[in-house]
Amino acid sequence: MNNKMNHPLITVDGRTLMDRPLEPPNFVVDTLISQGLHILAGSPKVGKSWLALWLAVTVAKGEPVWNMTTKQGTTLYLCLEDSVLRIQNRLFEITEDAPSSVHFCTECALIGQGLEEQVDAFLAAHPDTVLVIIDTLQMVRPVHDATYANDYRDLSVLKRLADKHGIAILLIHHLRKEKAEDVFHRISGTTAISGAVDSSFTLVEEKRGSDRARLTCVGRDIEYRELELRRSEENPIRNWANELHAKDTSKKVRAIKKMQAERGERLGGKPPYGYKKKDKDSKEIIPDEETAPIVRRIFDLCAAGKGPNQIARILTQAQVLNPTNQYYQATGAACTNLDTTRPYTWSGRTVAKILENKVYIGHTLNMKKTTLSYKNKKQIQKPESEQILVENTHEPLISMEVWEIVQDVREHKRRPPKHMEEPNLFSGLVYCADCGKYMVLCRTEEMREDQYYFRCSTYSKRGKTACSPHQIREADLKAIVLDDLRRVTHFARMKERQFAQYINQRNTAELRREINRLQRELDSMHRRYDELSVLFKRLYEDNVLGRVSDEQFRMLSADYNAEQKNLSATIPAKEEQLEKLKASAANVDAFIEKAKRYTTIDELTPELLRLFIQRIEVGERSQKYSRSAGQSIRIVYRDIGRVDSPMQEGEHIPHITKQITDIEEIKRLLA
Repeated sequence: MNNKMNHPLITVDGRTLMDRPLEPPNFVVDTLISQGLHILAGSPKVGKSWLALWLAVTVAKGEPVWNMTTKQGTTLYLCLEDSVLRIQNRLFEITEDAPSSVHFCTECALIGQGLEEQVDAFLAAHPDTVLVIIDTLQMVRPVHDATYANDYRDLSVLKRLADKHGIAILLIHHLRKEKAEDVFHRISGTTAISGAVDSSFTLVEEKRGSDRARLTCVGRDIEYRELELRRSEENPIRNWANELHAKDTSKKVRAIKKMQAERGERLGGKPPYGYKKKDKDSKEIIPDEETAPIVRRIFDLCAAGKGPNQIARILTQAQVLNPTNQYYQATGAACTNLDTTRPYTWSGRTVAKILENKVYIGHTLNMKKTTLSYKNKKQIQKPESEQILVENTHEPLISMEVWEIVQDVREHKRRPPKHMEEPNLFSGLVYCADCGKYMVLCRTEEMREDQYYFRCSTYSKRGKTACSPHQIREADLKAIVLDDLRRVTHFARMKERQFAQYINQRNTAELRREINRLQRELDSMHRRYDELSVLFKRLYEDNVLGRVSDEQFRMLSADYNAEQKNLSATIPAKEEQLEKLKASAANVDAFIEKAKRYTTIDELTPELLRLFIQRIEVGERSQKYSRSAGQSIRIVYRDIGRVDSPMQEGEHIPHITKQITDIEEIKRLLA
């Protein structure tokens, strides 16, 4: 066979093509069905014919299809598996007024045997035709083997017919019963069917007899989408439309909201307490000169060791308007839980929310909550990993330094006994040097303040077999820490260069060792996580093959799942710890700047401790339970790391006479 052509290829270059104005595709149903050839495939009795009939009537009437506009015109429905009586009965259920522009036919010729001529004749008589539905494809195909070539040839005839007249032809077809990962692979016939059409639609029930189905759409001129449909006895089709539009709109809204969130735009309407809108219609926020000082005061009180409930009582006593009443008086808009009878009553919960809100350090946190679905509007909190944080989007009300102090106080703060309003000055800072657990402050009403003491929490809970007391009086610890803090900050101020040189040399090796240790732990955890996945897969296969009983499978899989769940929770925390450690390379300049701000330190305060000190480790006495034996104290300073305490072994805590410190060592080395 000679396939040679006598004329050359007709081509167009890229620049010409880009400059040439071309008409966009014409849609019969906007964004869903364009001119061309399309196929709707579904399982038997799923409702394909109902959907096709409703589509033919709706387009003929020019009404929206699921809130998508239609191009009104004549429609032809070749209902080749139905009788005229059945079509009439369905019409009565779908509409009260069937238009004369929708035409039905229960018999026609086959493809290549007169069908094309019949359609041509109908279109000549009805030139405004926009849609032809053939129900089903199999009824118009000649009898031959369903090979790729035959499938492609038959559909190509219909494709050319649609393009020739500028109409849409929709073929109703069947799905195979076999399951497939891709639903389009279930379309009966070869892949040539999907390849020859412009769009493919599959209609699949959730389960046999269900009133819910999923319409999956894919095509050359439309976006991929999955739509949930539902039908009812009263109206088999139109209820589907409401479901489809709601879900489709919901997806679009979510996508837009996500893009806005990623740009750092505020999604909420009401500005957070302490801020106001820059102007009426703006999403930009600026500090509110009336309430911003209140926010700063709340953070200062917390940094000083006050808890949310204590701060709430202070604000209530000071007659400060609570956020809902302040917003109501400023704007006239009522918020949820507005109580105008108690305008000055603050709650600990309100204060806690302010202390946890990153908006006050200039960041915007969006997508914190979501709804269960487009049908269920109940809001649920999203995991932190799915929330979107954009930094430095507006002017902060507090510094990062104050924020970190407050978060540290909040993390470690323990409520004092009811008869003791004074909080623990060292809350969350003092740890046992041996077991690593926190030290508890022991005090009673009968004790004098100078008798209060710290004791290892492990020892208090589990006794001397687990750890020793590591006991130290609070008054002694205050004196040691205050003295060491004065010395370190004094030297940092007076000899900046030498201080920086010493700290950098001292911390580099120690930091590297700690980073390497954490990295090894993380690598081991990741390996174990992967091993558990492999083990679970093998266990499942052994259970299916009968090598492992169901009881053994349940027991072992529960253990594997529990271990993997624990690793899933631990690994992110370790990774965060490692990142913080990498970022905590000695920042001597920051420490020196803080030291310059505090030239005179007369007493310890909670905010001062957390500004300079990260951790205090208390060692055991050289002779356990001896009051006169020496005891080592190590202080870890923020930004510069460890600096040994002034107390060395062999010295008596109650009688601080000889003070050998790292500062003296620095002076000796740099003299």
